[in-house]
Amino acid sequence: MTISKFTEPNDFPYGLNIHFAIDVTSMDVKFLHPGFSWILQDVKTDPDLATLKQLIKPDFIPTVEEKFADFIAGRFTGSVIICFKNQRWLRITPHTASKPGDPVLYATLEDITNEMSNDGMLVKYANKKNSILHMLAHDLRGPLGVASALLATMLDPANPNQDVKVSYLSKILAQSVNLIDDLTNREQLDAMEVMLHKKQLNIVKILADYMEECFRSGQLSEREFEFRCDAEEIYIELDNSKFMQVINNVISNALKFTHPGGKIVLAITETDAAVEIKVTDDGIGIPEHLLPVIFEKYTPAARPGLNGEPTIGLGMSIMKLIIDWHEGSVRCESVEGKGTTIFIMLPKESGNA
Repeated sequence: MTISKFTEPNDFPYGLNIHFAIDVTSMDVKFLHPGFSWILQDVKTDPDLATLKQLIKPDFIPTVEEKFADFIAGRFTGSVIICFKNQRWLRITPHTASKPGDPVLYATLEDITNEMSNDGMLVKYANKKNSILHMLAHDLRGPLGVASALLATMLDPANPNQDVKVSYLSKILAQSVNLIDDLTNREQLDAMEVMLHKKQLNIVKILADYMEECFRSGQLSEREFEFRCDAEEIYIELDNSKFMQVINNVISNALKFTHPGGKIVLAITETDAAVEIKVTDDGIGIPEHLLPVIFEKYTPAARPGLNGEPTIGLGMSIMKLIIDWHEGSVRCESVEGKGTTIFIMLPKESGNA
C-alpha cells in the first residue's frame, strides 16, 4: 500500500474520522491516515496485520489478538491502548467490522505518546512521594519514641515546674507521632475506594523507581534493600495508586519488623500470563498460629513494630482486597525468628479491565 499526502476531504475514502481500515478476510491494510504514516515508515512491503504485529511491543500482542477476535465476533466495544517498539503509544477505537459485501474493520486512531509520558512522570513522582512518606514515618517514629522515653526519666516530684515542662514536651511528641500515624492510616483508607483506573503499565520501571528511593533511604533506616528482575519491561494492567498502596504496606511491614542491619528484597518474575512479586525480609517473622488470620480485617495478628509503631490491623486486609480487585492472589510464608516473604501474583490482563 502506498501512503499518499491527502489534502482534500474527498481523498479520505472512509470519512475524516476514520484513520485506519483493514480487510478482515485478507488481513491487508486498506487505508492509513497520513497523520499516522509513522506507523509504517520502516515497512517496505504492502502492510498486513502480521506486519503491524511485528511493530508492536511483544507484551501488547496478546491484547491486540484477543481484542481483534472479540471485536470481529461482536463481543468488544471500547478502545485498546498499544505501545510500538519505537516507544510511540496509540489508542485504537474500532467502529464497524464485516459489513455485508465489505468485510472491513474501521478504526479511529489517537497518538497518546505525550499523554502516556506525562502519566509516567506522574506515576514516578507519586511513587517517590509514597516511598519517602513511609520511610520518613518509620525513621521519625523511632527517635520520637526515644525522646519521649528520655523525657519520662526527667520527671521529678520535687520539681513541679520541671514536671509541667516535661509533660508539655511529651504531649508535643505524642501529637507528632499521632500525626505521622494519621497520615499513613489515611493513605491506607483512601485505597478503599472501589473504582479502579487501570492502564497498561511497565511494572518493572514502577517498582525499580520505588526501590531506588528505598536504596537512598537505606542508610537512614539502617536496612539494606535489593531489587531483582531480569526483564527491563513487563507490562500489566494496573491501577497504579492502589497497587502502590499494596507495595507501601508490604515494605512498611518489612521495615517495622526487621532489625537495623536487616535486608529487604523485592523480586519480580513472570510467566506467559502472570507476574509474581515477592518481598522477603530477614526480620522477626510471624508466629505460625497467626499466619491463617493475617489477611483478616482487624486481624488478631496485628502487632506493634519493633520501635513501637502502632497498627489498627487493617493494612493486610486492605492489601488483599486491592489484589482481589486486580483478580490476583496473595499469600505469606514466615518462620519466626528468620523472616517473612509475601507472594503477590497478578494476571497480565484482567477480565474486567
